[in-house]
Amino acid sequence: MPITKDYRILACNNAVRNNKQLIIMTHISEEEEELLDKGKGLILTRGDKTLRVEINKTYCYGEIDFTNGSDDMETIDDFDFLNYLGSFKGIPIHADYNYETHSCCSPVKGLRWSETFHPSVVAQYAHGCLGKPQRVVLFYQLI
Repeated sequence: MPITKDYRILACNNAVRNNKQLIIMTHISEEEEELLDKGKGLILTRGDKTLRVEINKTYCYGEIDFTNGSDDMETIDDFDFLNYLGSFKGIPIHADYNYETHSCCSPVKGLRWSETFHPSVVAQYAHGCLGKPQRVVLFYQLI
């Protein structure tokens, strides 16, 4: 599966006060984590984008355990960033995804698609796509 080192958009909600709400995950350094610990925001440059991380718009950050069944994954599933989906259409995601190997092993020729309503599944896939960095920040930004 592809790896993009800069950032990953997990979801886009178009119905937030006439704005778009982007749910974003990106890698952070230990120093950036310490700034967030102090309640300070961050201005991050990732690739060609500038991301503003505000502490009051942050879901979680730091060293997060993305393995299935972890306490962190249960906590992420309680986040509300996919609530706007309702129950009709979820976030498209590769079926047969294996987080440990960041691969899809389809029993048929070609990739299969599925959908999810679980924030932890989307976050786990995004972490894999980022190359599984040690520290990440999961936040939203209004544009």
